[in-house]
Order: sequence, then C-alpha cells, then structure tokens
Amino acid sequence: MVQDPSQPLREVLETSRLVLRRYRPSDAEAVHRLIDDWEVVRWLAQVPYPYSLADARGWIDRTVRDWNSGIDHQFAILKKTAGGTDLVGAVGLRADPARSLRVRELGYWFTPNVWGHGLGTEAALAMLDFGFGDIGMEMVWATALPDNSRSQRVLMKAGLVADGVQTGHFVPIGKTVECPRFVLSRERYALWVSTDSAGVCPT
Repeated sequence: MVQDPSQPLREVLETSRLVLRRYRPSDAEAVHRLIDDWEVVRWLAQVPYPYSLADARGWIDRTVRDWNSGIDHQFAILKKTAGGTDLVGAVGLRADPARSLRVRELGYWFTPNVWGHGLGTEAALAMLDFGFGDIGMEMVWATALPDNSRSQRVLMKAGLVADGVQTGHFVPIGKTVECPRFVLSRERYALWVSTDSAGVCPT
C-alpha cells in the first residue's frame, strides 16, 4: 500500500533488532569513524578514502537536502543494545531524477563488527517496506562487486533477483567494474507481502 501523500514520510523505522532513522548532525563523528575503515569503504562506489570528518559532515548535510527534494532517503542504522542503541551502518534509496523518482537504487553499509548476523537483510527489508509503501517506488535495484558475496546474499534474501550486469566506477579502488545487478518490482514485492510466512522474499 502506498502511503497517503498528504502524510509526512516516516523518519524512523524499527525492526526487532534495529532502529533506522534520519541522519543527525551529531552522527558525523560516528560516521567518520566507521567509514574510515578500508574493510568498509573498499566495497562502496562513491566514497573517498581516507574518509574525513569533513566528508561525514558534508554527506549528512547532503542527505538533508536530498530528502527534502525527494530524490534520496537515507537512514542511519542503530543496533539496539541493553544500554540504548549504537550506530552501526546506513541504508538508503536513491533515485536518478533524470530518469524516474519511482525507480530507486538500494545502498547500504555496516561496520565489520556486526557482519554475519543478518542485520543487512533486516535493514533491507525495512527499506523495501518504506520504498514501496511510503514513497511509492515501482522498482528497486542494487549492485555489488563481483567478489562481495556477502552483499549479494543480502540482496537475494531480501527478494531481489539477478538481472544481468551493470558497469560502475568504484572510487576507493580506482576501477571501473562490471557488477552483478539485482532488481525487485512492485508486483513481485506485493506478491510476497500477500503470501509471506517466513519474513524473507521468495527467490
């Protein structure tokens, strides 16, 4: 179901283990500390390395502008803990305004400390609910480096299916790479929502 356009978009999403919320200026130091790590940045396309505090502040400022213009909706990912929450990554849905606001690219990153615990799939599923529901997207797509099998598994567990390859330039490694591309349509997502019993899209 698409959210009533007269209602404001949700700015906080919650799952069993995560809180996804809009970035805040106070997140800059944590974002800088977590992304300025080769094991994180090596898998990302348009992130410089080293990654400075100024880079983090500039990114957060941009997320505010792009959210307000409707072309990008980025969320900080906080993991619930006994004492509150810890910022552990980010996830977002970005449109190419020259094409269509109804088609979005899903992107995400996590600190290595939380890899391998299913948090990527959990965050991706929350974003699909937001994308197909709140902002009315018709299709979502994503890519991952050929050797990033972990990210590819996240995408497939979230219901995206292989759809050929897409060439992209990856700033941290300084290379243009043909990457596997994954997609999920509104129709396929709606089918899953109507029949799901396991919490993961069918493959």
